[in-house]
Amino acid sequence: MREDEVVEESPWPSAGAVSTTTTTRFVTTVKKENTPASASSMKLQLKAETKRPVRPASLRVRTGRLSFEDDADFDIESESPRRRTSAGSSGPRYKGEDMVRFPGYASVSPPTVAEKDADLGWLARGGFDRPYRLTSCSPRRLQTYARMTDVGYIRDKVGPGAEVRTIDVKTQKDGPKMTLGEWCEYWSHRTRGAEGGAGARDVAMAESSPPRHANRNLNVVSLSLANSALEEELETPALVRQADLVRLFWSREDEVNRPKAELYGLMSPSGCYTDWHVDFGGSSVWYSLVRGKKYFALAPPTEHNLKCFAAWANSCQQEKVNLLVYLKDPVLYELRAGDTMVIPGGWPHAVYTPCDSVAVGGNFLHPFSLATQLEVWRLEDSIGVPASCRFPRFKQIMWYVARTLGRVGRDRSGSGSSEEGDDDDNGRTTPVLKLRLKPLGSPLQGPQGGLKVKLPASAGDHPRRHAARLLLAHNPGDGLGALASALGGWLRGPQSHWGAPARIARPGQVLGDLETAAGRCVGEGAARAKADYGAARLPEPEFKGLDDCKERVTPLVRRLKVSGTLSPPCGLGATKKVKKSVGVRDRLKKKLGMR
Repeated sequence: MREDEVVEESPWPSAGAVSTTTTTRFVTTVKKENTPASASSMKLQLKAETKRPVRPASLRVRTGRLSFEDDADFDIESESPRRRTSAGSSGPRYKGEDMVRFPGYASVSPPTVAEKDADLGWLARGGFDRPYRLTSCSPRRLQTYARMTDVGYIRDKVGPGAEVRTIDVKTQKDGPKMTLGEWCEYWSHRTRGAEGGAGARDVAMAESSPPRHANRNLNVVSLSLANSALEEELETPALVRQADLVRLFWSREDEVNRPKAELYGLMSPSGCYTDWHVDFGGSSVWYSLVRGKKYFALAPPTEHNLKCFAAWANSCQQEKVNLLVYLKDPVLYELRAGDTMVIPGGWPHAVYTPCDSVAVGGNFLHPFSLATQLEVWRLEDSIGVPASCRFPRFKQIMWYVARTLGRVGRDRSGSGSSEEGDDDDNGRTTPVLKLRLKPLGSPLQGPQGGLKVKLPASAGDHPRRHAARLLLAHNPGDGLGALASALGGWLRGPQSHWGAPARIARPGQVLGDLETAAGRCVGEGAARAKADYGAARLPEPEFKGLDDCKERVTPLVRRLKVSGTLSPPCGLGATKKVKKSVGVRDRLKKKLGMR
């Protein structure tokens, strides 16, 4: 018999220098039976004694940036203690807890906007510059959410044979692929006994025969609800319906290849944690929580923050780096059941789920974030994101946007009509009526004296042209210049990299029209210089409370000895561990997943 002792200390000064001592005794018994094969069996008995003080219900932080004073709406539940896996790194649950307890957030209260006020005009005015919580949501959508609290309802609507891609929370890599029916069995096993859990039949089935991978913590964040019965019931926010580039600019004659990324289902058991990431293609996100609670840590997409994220993503020592310490002005927002939040494109973020949660969300590209979306696409190129994890048909969408912008720019300048007809809502070209007006005192000379009058297909302006005119008028962040530069770079490469759809026969002409239209527009912001994300290195930590933390808990953080290098341990992780020699029992514990 022997004892292994692990000593943990909270890395945050807000925890009040709480220390935890966990003593685990392992008793191993080897029993040999008198059998012809001389078989032997090993029996492992685990006895754990845990001593840990109860954490306060509220978070009290005294820093120069933010203070929490007994806020009842911002509480942290006391979790059962669990050992950290290795020195300098922490398990997924502790990563989520440390994310919530980090004292250097610039804000924990998201701004709000009524859903009816979040429209194209709001986007054009630059209102969507930070995450917002939508209020006064559609009652129809809330009624559908009330039925989706049971994952069995999702299974019945989508189909039990639908493929489900999971993420292993421990490794943050792809988990096993399941059918939706198998996932429901797994969910019932993981959430049995929880309030509002699965039905009695599913619970009885899970208890009688535990499903595969029952001992693994899996997360589902990308169950596509497109082309299902649930898609007809769900209603996306008005902002998504009005501003989605796919809805506005995708050719209606190519519906087969139309990308669908604006409606996903997310199901996360308690303790799930999604590490820092940027949504593909710099797309914006809408997120409605149906059940449970989630915490979002986010950072604005400045060049400093994106370089820090690229350096962290390119490093093989991510487990030993807490990205929060290096980011400027991070924020923490809590999302509860019934809340809807929209996140602008390009914001690096991490998500922690303290209790079983079901959510509905999706990704969308909008015309007033072209510069950020193209910058994130470059970042994905530099860190080697595989094509399967990127926004579907991103380049084709950009070509369709450029074609419409070039046409509308020519119409505004009166330089002639387009060679290819514009599509309206019914897939027909917009009719043009020529009126010949005879001036007083002089005869009409030639057709050039006529007046062209365009008749819209409906009483209102076409949504595609309306969005294009707003973009040409505002051009936030020099989005047109960024789009023209990106298309030019694609054209200078091999033809297989152009990404132009087959319906655009002359992409060079489209680029010329776009450059002409962009040249007439005065952008509201200067074009951002292209950053080299491939050579990005982590700078000195931005969080100014590190020295105070080091005085309270030792050892906590070792600053980078050479700026721009990753030397372990970097960032914040497990603070102290008594290291023992690796023996038979240690190898057995590792094999059983106990360390």
